[in-house]
Amino acid sequence: MLLSKAICYLWLMKFRFLGFFLFMTLHIIAQDKIYMQDGSCRVAKVLEIGLDEITVVPISESGAPFINANETISKWDIVLIEYKNGTVEYLNSPRTDIVNDGNSRRAEKQKKISDKVIYHNFASINTLALCNSDIAGFFEHLSDNSKFGIGIMGAYNFNKYAGGQNAFISQLNASKKKYDAGAFFNFYPAGFKRRSAFYFGLMIKYTAFTFSSTQELNSGGQVSYKYTPAKGSQLATMITIGNQTNLTKTVFLKTIAGFGAYTLRGEYKREFNYQVNASAQASTNPNGTKTNIEPVTYNMLPKLYFGINIGCNF
Repeated sequence: MLLSKAICYLWLMKFRFLGFFLFMTLHIIAQDKIYMQDGSCRVAKVLEIGLDEITVVPISESGAPFINANETISKWDIVLIEYKNGTVEYLNSPRTDIVNDGNSRRAEKQKKISDKVIYHNFASINTLALCNSDIAGFFEHLSDNSKFGIGIMGAYNFNKYAGGQNAFISQLNASKKKYDAGAFFNFYPAGFKRRSAFYFGLMIKYTAFTFSSTQELNSGGQVSYKYTPAKGSQLATMITIGNQTNLTKTVFLKTIAGFGAYTLRGEYKREFNYQVNASAQASTNPNGTKTNIEPVTYNMLPKLYFGINIGCNF
């Protein structure tokens, strides 16, 4: 009787062990593959799929599930799930702004900075130039690394006569500024990693204008003046510095401050020095009598430029 009970007990233990072995085998075999948005692949057992997340049981290196180690994964981080039976369930399209570096680590592309796309073309107008009746437009193209910009500018003036903003032109007789044309190069040391980007650079600007050339005529001790239409120009080289700030995703505000110089040439040089010396003579002798004052000759003059540009990226 005791022997038969012992034999039954051994058979019962055998079936329990066999059941436990089959249970563990099913868990080990039932491995699902979860393909993530960052390019990695996770091996786990999917337990439940909810509205916004799924519940899985991680699988160890030996292939056994971790006990009481259930975890949830956001469905938005998953591309697809490949079940053990071969069924594939697609959850999302792969994101194009993420690449895998070979070690299953996430690497964001550098085309997004502070959730803003970097555009490489800037078009703007100088609002400050409007005070001088200038319509001044700028176009700049940014390099691929977003640190170097090269561009052109142009302006047309609608004033009948040159204003005080063009001091070295307005003191000529009947002077009128016509247009500006130039090219520039900017360097952005920190690129466009932030909303505001500092820069410095170089600008070459050509300014064309007209004026009346003065000629003194002395006849019998009487001095008369003859005025002849003339053309002049300035070709200035300036160092620039400023800041560009993104107001929105596509609209920016840019400040420009430039300082440089240009060489006086031709009839412009003669007329400018004539007017300077005539003004000095008049201020020294208000009654109109002439005295011997050593004339001055300017060969070079300073050039300033200021701008508050508003524009768009594209």
